Amino acid sequence: MSRPKIKTAAYRLFHFRYPVRLPPIFMYGEKYIEKVGYPVTGDGKLDRERLSTVEVMRQTPAGLAMLHAQGAVVDFVNPRDTVDVYEDIQEHLRDWEAMVVAGCHIDDVPPIEEFRMLEDVAIAIHSIAKYFQPRETSRNLVRERIHAMNMRRSSVSSYITAKQKEEKAHEKPYVSIVDRIERRLQE
Repeated sequence: MSRPKIKTAAYRLFHFRYPVRLPPIFMYGEKYIEKVGYPVTGDGKLDRERLSTVEVMRQTPAGLAMLHAQGAVVDFVNPRDTVDVYEDIQEHLRDWEAMVVAGCHIDDVPPIEEFRMLEDVAIAIHSIAKYFQPRETSRNLVRERIHAMNMRRSSVSSYITAKQKEEKAHEKPYVSIVDRIERRLQE
């Protein structure tokens, strides 16, 4: 992770706020809109334009999960924040999976729908988080130089790319942590 681990993943998900871009309609709750309504100007074109604009607001990942479930697009101002949020969600879900496996009481477990909302955010930001995730670098200079020499040869490089394609073909698809938690709870 790019930042020091402070508190638990659950604490970070429900207390750390990240700047995100959201349409202004998501700044109002559903009950508020039902009771008071959404402010409009009366000019249809201007109102549509207002609905399509985005504003920056600070939101917790848990709050963002609720907004995402209502249809908001997950759009972080700083895309590097997705690494921290993705890792926190995965850690939080793994922690709950470990608690369920250890045998916690079913009444202590939050509703599966809430886990699914968090996992949906993780899936939405997965590709961005993986792109910005720090790469492990090899510290062996001899190995790096031999690899560079081998890459210059077309036969070797074609062998390497074919081998990489074969490995990608055998990659396992994403397995939902929430599905595993749900299966454990049903046992």
